[in-house]
Amino acid sequence: MFQKLFASRPKPFQRSSRFFHVMSSDENIAGWYFHTREGIDHGPYLTMEEAQDQCTSFIQKCIESNQAGGRLQTA
Repeated sequence: MFQKLFASRPKPFQRSSRFFHVMSSDENIAGWYFHTREGIDHGPYLTMEEAQDQCTSFIQKCIESNQAGGRLQTA
């Protein structure tokens, strides 16, 4: 009975990571990437730290240019 109740409960929202790694024999796509709200993958970068730094830079540029990045802007 407990298993039935547990199985019928809604699953909690699971946040996916903004950063991901692609392994490939093609050197042009292998590496670390970051994903934006607009659905764009940026990369590849050699390390996760480099991807994180580039993501921070991307966010800062969006803020400076007043881009909402898929969020509603407030006055």
